[in-house]
Amino acid sequence: MTEKEKRKIKSEKLLKKLGSEFLPSLPLIESTAEAKIRTGTEAGQRIICLLCSAAKADGVDHDRLINWLKNESQYLNLSPLEKEFLEKSETSQNDKIKFSWQAECIWLLLWAVNKVKSIMPTKLCNVQEILKIVPNFETSTSDFISSLKLISK
Repeated sequence: MTEKEKRKIKSEKLLKKLGSEFLPSLPLIESTAEAKIRTGTEAGQRIICLLCSAAKADGVDHDRLINWLKNESQYLNLSPLEKEFLEKSETSQNDKIKFSWQAECIWLLLWAVNKVKSIMPTKLCNVQEILKIVPNFETSTSDFISSLKLISK
């Protein structure tokens, strides 16, 4: 049995244990050796961009967020959709709802850089906990980003 097959079996057992549904027909993914994992720095940059998108969805002034991202040299790391959302002065309720879910992505990335202490992030995120971990909107992001190390593959 290959490493890919063993990992799929292990993942499916874990999903069953967690009570999660899955499609057994999903294909195998790359092996550990083939997997290209981003760096802690890249994860930190995504966390900052996602944080600003979620904050705008929660009503934080977009100019404040854009200025912080530019001052921290993170503005260019925004995805095109994040940039478009942040630059709008008026946003729809649907966009606010969609981007508020970025907090879940932040939670998962914080787990991946060992800032959330759990075996696996299986519950909805705790926004108050996120805010205790990430930098404030007026502070530097450099120490936070440089401190991040990914968990092992």
